[in-house]
Amino acid sequence: MKNQLMARGKMFGLSFKPISKAEFKELTKFGRSGALYESLKVANNNEEAYYGFYQWEGKPFFELFLNEASLGLKKAYKTQYEIKSLPVDGSSEKLKGAELFFFVTEKGFKNGKSHLDFEEDFDPCELRFEVSRRGMFNGTICSLINPTYKGESFNLIWNWSGYSSDYIITSKGKCYDLNNEKREIKSA
Repeated sequence: MKNQLMARGKMFGLSFKPISKAEFKELTKFGRSGALYESLKVANNNEEAYYGFYQWEGKPFFELFLNEASLGLKKAYKTQYEIKSLPVDGSSEKLKGAELFFFVTEKGFKNGKSHLDFEEDFDPCELRFEVSRRGMFNGTICSLINPTYKGESFNLIWNWSGYSSDYIITSKGKCYDLNNEKREIKSA
Protein backbone atom coordinates (compact mmCIF):
# COMPACT_ATOMS: atom_id res chain seq x y z
CA MET A 1 0.00 0.00 0.00
CA LYS A 2 1.44 3.37 -1.02
CA ASN A 3 1.28 6.14 1.60
CA GLN A 4 2.21 9.79 1.51
CA LEU A 5 3.17 12.23 4.25
CA MET A 6 2.60 15.82 3.13
CA ALA A 7 3.67 18.94 5.02
CA ARG A 8 1.97 22.24 4.10
CA GLY A 9 2.43 25.73 5.49
CA LYS A 10 4.73 28.73 5.68
CA MET A 11 8.24 27.95 4.45
CA PHE A 12 11.42 29.94 4.60
CA GLY A 13 14.74 29.80 2.74
CA LEU A 14 18.00 31.51 3.67
CA SER A 15 21.21 31.71 1.60
CA PHE A 16 24.56 33.04 2.82
CA LYS A 17 27.46 33.88 0.53
CA PRO A 18 30.75 35.32 1.88
CA ILE A 19 31.87 38.42 -0.03
CA SER A 20 35.06 40.48 0.04
CA LYS A 21 35.35 44.02 1.39
CA ALA A 22 35.69 45.28 -2.23
CA GLU A 23 32.45 43.47 -3.18
CA PHE A 24 30.78 44.93 -0.08
CA LYS A 25 31.76 48.46 -1.17
CA GLU A 26 30.52 47.85 -4.72
CA LEU A 27 27.18 46.49 -3.47
CA THR A 28 26.58 49.36 -1.06
CA LYS A 29 27.49 51.85 -3.82
CA PHE A 30 25.40 50.38 -6.67
CA GLY A 31 22.81 48.36 -4.73
CA ARG A 32 20.55 46.19 -6.88
CA SER A 33 21.48 47.95 -10.12
CA GLY A 34 24.98 46.47 -10.45
CA ALA A 35 26.19 43.33 -12.22
CA LEU A 36 27.69 41.98 -8.99
CA TYR A 37 24.26 42.01 -7.33
CA GLU A 38 22.78 39.98 -10.20
CA SER A 39 25.52 37.32 -10.07
CA LEU A 40 25.28 36.99 -6.27
CA LYS A 41 21.48 36.79 -6.45
CA VAL A 42 21.64 33.96 -9.01
CA ALA A 43 24.25 32.10 -6.93
CA ASN A 44 22.13 32.40 -3.76
CA ASN A 45 18.98 31.27 -5.60
CA ASN A 46 20.80 28.12 -6.68
CA GLU A 47 22.38 27.35 -3.30
CA GLU A 48 19.89 27.74 -0.47
CA ALA A 49 21.77 26.66 2.63
CA TYR A 50 18.86 26.78 5.06
CA TYR A 51 15.29 25.93 4.18
CA GLY A 52 12.30 24.51 5.94
CA PHE A 53 9.08 25.36 7.62
CA TYR A 54 8.73 28.52 9.61
CA GLN A 55 8.34 28.50 13.38
CA TRP A 56 7.68 31.26 15.89
CA GLU A 57 8.46 30.79 19.57
CA GLY A 58 8.79 27.04 19.01
CA LYS A 59 5.38 26.66 17.34
CA PRO A 60 5.24 25.26 13.81
CA PHE A 61 3.46 27.19 11.06
CA PHE A 62 2.63 24.07 9.06
CA GLU A 63 0.47 20.97 9.24
CA LEU A 64 1.22 17.35 8.39
CA PHE A 65 -1.14 15.09 6.48
CA LEU A 66 -1.08 11.32 6.03
CA ASN A 67 -2.87 10.49 2.79
CA GLU A 68 -4.60 13.90 3.07
CA ALA A 69 -5.83 13.34 6.66
CA SER A 70 -4.45 15.85 9.19
CA LEU A 71 -2.15 14.52 11.93
CA GLY A 72 -3.10 17.42 14.26
CA LEU A 73 0.51 18.58 14.43
CA LYS A 74 -0.18 21.93 16.07
CA LYS A 75 -1.47 20.18 19.21
CA ALA A 76 0.88 17.17 19.20
CA TYR A 77 4.17 18.69 17.97
CA LYS A 78 5.92 19.12 21.32
CA THR A 79 4.24 16.29 23.20
CA GLN A 80 4.25 13.33 20.79
CA TYR A 81 7.27 13.75 18.53
CA GLU A 82 11.04 13.83 18.88
CA ILE A 83 12.49 17.24 18.04
CA LYS A 84 16.23 17.49 17.35
CA SER A 85 17.79 20.96 17.38
CA LEU A 86 21.01 21.10 15.37
CA PRO A 87 23.95 23.22 16.60
CA VAL A 88 23.81 26.88 15.62
CA ASP A 89 25.81 27.64 12.46
CA GLY A 90 27.51 31.02 12.55
CA SER A 91 27.02 33.15 15.63
CA SER A 92 24.23 35.23 17.09
CA GLU A 93 26.91 37.44 18.68
CA LYS A 94 29.13 40.03 17.03
CA LEU A 95 32.57 38.63 16.29
CA LYS A 96 35.82 40.34 17.27
CA GLY A 97 38.69 40.72 14.84
CA ALA A 98 38.55 41.46 11.12
CA GLU A 99 35.06 42.25 9.84
CA LEU A 100 33.58 39.62 7.50
CA PHE A 101 30.80 40.32 4.98
CA PHE A 102 27.95 38.07 3.80
CA PHE A 103 25.41 38.53 1.01
CA VAL A 104 22.13 37.13 2.36
CA THR A 105 18.94 36.22 0.51
CA GLU A 106 15.74 35.41 2.41
CA LYS A 107 12.66 33.95 0.76
CA GLY A 108 9.29 33.34 2.33
CA PHE A 109 6.73 30.95 0.90
CA LYS A 110 3.08 31.46 1.87
CA ASN A 111 1.98 27.95 0.97
CA GLY A 112 5.03 25.70 0.80
CA LYS A 113 4.83 21.95 0.55
CA SER A 114 7.06 18.94 1.05
CA HIS A 115 6.21 15.26 0.89
CA LEU A 116 7.51 11.73 1.31
CA ASP A 117 6.06 8.61 -0.30
CA PHE A 118 6.53 5.19 1.34
CA GLU A 119 5.16 1.65 1.00
CA GLU A 120 4.73 0.30 4.55
CA ASP A 121 2.16 1.24 7.19
CA PHE A 122 2.69 4.59 8.93
CA ASP A 123 4.44 4.41 12.32
CA PRO A 124 4.10 7.74 14.20
CA CYS A 125 7.12 6.82 16.36
CA GLU A 126 9.31 7.14 13.24
CA LEU A 127 8.25 10.74 12.51
CA ARG A 128 10.78 13.26 13.79
CA PHE A 129 11.52 16.95 13.36
CA GLU A 130 14.90 18.52 12.78
CA VAL A 131 15.47 22.19 13.62
CA SER A 132 18.33 23.84 11.73
CA ARG A 133 19.60 27.13 13.12
CA ARG A 134 21.71 29.97 11.76
CA GLY A 135 23.14 32.77 13.91
CA MET A 136 22.92 36.14 12.17
CA PHE A 137 25.67 38.07 14.10
CA ASN A 138 23.08 40.67 15.20
CA GLY A 139 21.48 38.89 18.13
CA THR A 140 19.04 36.76 16.14
CA ILE A 141 18.96 33.07 15.30
CA CYS A 142 16.98 31.87 12.30
CA SER A 143 15.35 28.49 13.09
CA LEU A 144 13.69 26.22 10.53
CA ILE A 145 11.87 22.90 10.99
CA ASN A 146 12.09 19.94 8.62
CA PRO A 147 10.20 16.67 9.16
CA THR A 148 11.89 13.30 8.64
CA TYR A 149 10.36 9.86 8.55
CA LYS A 150 12.49 6.77 9.23
CA GLY A 151 15.53 9.01 8.76
CA GLU A 152 14.45 10.20 5.29
CA SER A 153 13.95 13.86 4.51
CA PHE A 154 10.85 15.03 2.70
CA ASN A 155 11.07 16.18 -0.94
CA LEU A 156 10.55 19.93 -1.10
CA ILE A 157 8.01 21.46 -3.44
CA TRP A 158 8.54 25.22 -3.52
CA ASN A 159 5.31 27.03 -3.98
CA TRP A 160 3.95 30.57 -4.18
CA SER A 161 6.62 32.96 -2.94
CA GLY A 162 5.47 35.59 -0.49
CA TYR A 163 8.61 37.72 -0.47
CA SER A 164 12.29 37.85 -1.27
CA SER A 165 14.79 40.10 0.45
CA ASP A 166 18.52 40.65 -0.05
CA TYR A 167 20.91 42.32 2.33
CA ILE A 168 24.47 42.32 3.57
CA ILE A 169 25.25 41.33 7.13
CA THR A 170 28.66 41.68 8.74
CA SER A 171 30.31 39.68 11.48
CA LYS A 172 30.09 42.89 13.56
CA GLY A 173 26.27 42.65 13.46
CA LYS A 174 25.61 45.45 10.96
CA CYS A 175 22.96 44.95 8.27
CA TYR A 176 22.76 46.82 4.96
CA ASP A 177 19.50 46.60 3.04
CA LEU A 178 19.83 46.19 -0.73
CA ASN A 179 16.09 46.30 -1.47
CA ASN A 180 15.54 49.85 -0.26
CA GLU A 181 18.38 51.85 -1.77
CA LYS A 182 21.45 51.29 0.40
CA ARG A 183 20.21 52.31 3.83
CA GLU A 184 21.72 50.69 6.90
CA ILE A 185 19.40 48.53 8.98
CA LYS A 186 19.81 48.98 12.72
CA SER A 187 21.00 45.78 14.36
CA ALA A 188 19.15 44.19 17.26
